[in-house]
This record gives sequence, structure tokens and C-alpha cells, in this order.
Amino acid sequence: MECSNLLIINCIAVHPKLRGRGIGPSAIDRWSMLKRIYVPAAIATALGVVLSLPLSVRAQTASDTPYTSKCAGCHGSDGAGSAMGKTMGAHDFTSIEVQQMSDAELTDIITNGKSKMPAYGESLKLDDIKGLVAYIRTLKK
Repeated sequence: MECSNLLIINCIAVHPKLRGRGIGPSAIDRWSMLKRIYVPAAIATALGVVLSLPLSVRAQTASDTPYTSKCAGCHGSDGAGSAMGKTMGAHDFTSIEVQQMSDAELTDIITNGKSKMPAYGESLKLDDIKGLVAYIRTLKK
């Protein structure tokens, strides 16, 4: 059934005065059935679209503030390292070396610190740390 046909049937179902215009009760019954099928399907489709957003969009949104306040000073806004960070030996998040680290390794480094990097386990929630790890994953070259 075309979209325009659905709209006509919808108008007839809503406005009883239009029922005698060549579309019988069976079309209205079909519309009732279609509403029961298409409304949940539309909701499921919308939910699927939201959940299928790239992880980078969701991760960056979730981690933008912690990354900016805790990481960007040394690792740079793009993850490649700031001038100050490079002199201190901050790792390039876009490098193969960092991208090959497991989530557990990255979580441990963020939580407990490493070399000159401070520990953030006390100042960040576990969800924030997981968000940072997810964000680091989006910074591949």
C-alpha cells in the first residue's frame, strides 16, 4: 500500500463523514491492523537508528568533558599529543602501540597512572574512565 493510500485511509478512519467515498469498512479495518504493526515497527526503527550511531559519536559525547579537562593538556585535542605532552613523553593515542593495548590496560593506566601521568582513579568515576577508553579507541589514524 502506498503512503498516499495510508493517508487517505487515515483521514477516513478519523473522519466518519468520509467513509462513504468508495473505501469500505475493510480498508478501515486494514488500517487499524496496519497501525498495530507499523507503530511498534516505527518505534523499533527509531531506537535502532539511535543505537547504531557510531561509537565515536556516543563515546566523544560521553567523554568530551573528562578528556578535555584531564587528557587534552598532554595528549592534545586530537590524541596525537600536545607540545608539552611530547616533551614529557605522553603517548600518541592515534598510534598502533596505544590502539593495540587492551581496554583493561588503558583502564589501569588511567586509574593508577604511569610514569609522569597522574592517577585519575580517585577523581574520575569508573564510567568516566570507560568512556575515556572508548573515546581513545576512536582516535585511530
